[in-house]
Amino acid sequence: MKLLISLVLVFVICQAFGKSIKKHAPIWYISLFAIALLSMFIPAAPIWLQQVVTGFITRGTLATAMFIWVMYARILPKGRKTMANFMSLRAPLAIGATFLILLHSTFYLTQYIGRIMNGYGITSYEIFAGIFSLVMVFLLAPLTITSFMAIRKKMNPVTWKKLQRFSYLFYGMIYLHVFLLFSRQITKGHTSYGRELAIYTAVFGLYLVRRVALYLEMSNKKAIGVAVTRVGNSLLVTMCVCIFFWPYALNYSNETEAMISRAVVSEKSIPIKNEGVPEVMGASRSDSEEEDDIEYADGEYTGSGMGYNGPITVTVTISNRRIEKVKVISGEDDDPYYTWAIKEIPGAIEKSNTTEVDTVSGATTSSKAIIAAVNDALQKAEK
Repeated sequence: MKLLISLVLVFVICQAFGKSIKKHAPIWYISLFAIALLSMFIPAAPIWLQQVVTGFITRGTLATAMFIWVMYARILPKGRKTMANFMSLRAPLAIGATFLILLHSTFYLTQYIGRIMNGYGITSYEIFAGIFSLVMVFLLAPLTITSFMAIRKKMNPVTWKKLQRFSYLFYGMIYLHVFLLFSRQITKGHTSYGRELAIYTAVFGLYLVRRVALYLEMSNKKAIGVAVTRVGNSLLVTMCVCIFFWPYALNYSNETEAMISRAVVSEKSIPIKNEGVPEVMGASRSDSEEEDDIEYADGEYTGSGMGYNGPITVTVTISNRRIEKVKVISGEDDDPYYTWAIKEIPGAIEKSNTTEVDTVSGATTSSKAIIAAVNDALQKAEK
């Protein structure tokens, strides 16, 4: 949904301020660069604001939306004022999006380097995504420089057009970059990423089908172009539906395997008969009652839980059978998600005196790791 929101936002900005952007392009570039730079340094801001900035700017969603409008300006119906406006804004949008993408790449590159230097590895998904990012940056450099009108006027039109064809490769790599990162989350059962990837697939897939069809039509192969459109759109719909339900299917499969495993264990277990021992009314107790009877010894205890990139370690201080203090002392999960979890989860556990607290939206894995670490420490504190 973030991509759709970003697309609407860019559309509104272009329609409302299109003339100003064309007339004062340098101010547009400086403003975007300043916004992107500030977005990397907002750790003191409220978490909801950090989530908004991260979701739309730091992660490159807004920049991707700008590139998508640059793409679609060439395939949308011509003759309308709205579309003509986008055609005239292609260069400012592409250059502005480049500033956002460069800072986005720098932000995550520094994180990956930091994790490697601290002895924490990065996944194969992240390695390939990082390679794609570097290739994209190299592609962006000449494409962006030659998008400035002062440079373009000095170039041979044929040479400029041939160079700009590399933009198709760049668009394709944007999708592959997103696919690698999102599919990693989908395999972990995160359903929201299935929805997001389906949206990206629909947007980029529709562009591909339409672009090929237009090329065939311009080559006097209109009948083939129509056939490509029909077949391509059908395949695209099927692909989007499959991607949308991909994480649900994985979750269902994992739950089924877990149920079968529990059933096998249950069949192998030997029932114990308490012959001759009479049952006492009210002798059985619920799990919650048993948990309430657990007593913790006062003191400070250490526990660990597995996060996204490695273990997260906490110390838990017990005083008068209550959780007085929870402190995260080490961990290497990705920022800013890790920071959000640290800000919210320890305080929530202290306040409620239980680990049955809600996870932080957008930082679920880090939140669960902190909760698991606290539970590990509490087990050591049991009398």
